[in-house]
Amino acid sequence: MTCANMGGPCDHEMVAETQEEMMMKGMEHVKAAHPEMVHDIENMTPEQSAEWQKGYDAAWAAAPMVEEAPHEDVPMAA
Repeated sequence: MTCANMGGPCDHEMVAETQEEMMMKGMEHVKAAHPEMVHDIENMTPEQSAEWQKGYDAAWAAAPMVEEAPHEDVPMAA
């Protein structure tokens, strides 16, 4: 997913295995790259938070899944 997929202003890409991990990475990115947004995020009303969550859930569901690396005991096709 990108920062923009999560409601942010840029195309920084992040990869995570779970929705919760992605939210943590997204917040870390916002704090580092867009600190001016932190106050607004932390002070969302319950309605704003629910609306953001609805959009985030849809973006997560639509995001491509990263393929797992093959296990060492599984031969790779030539």
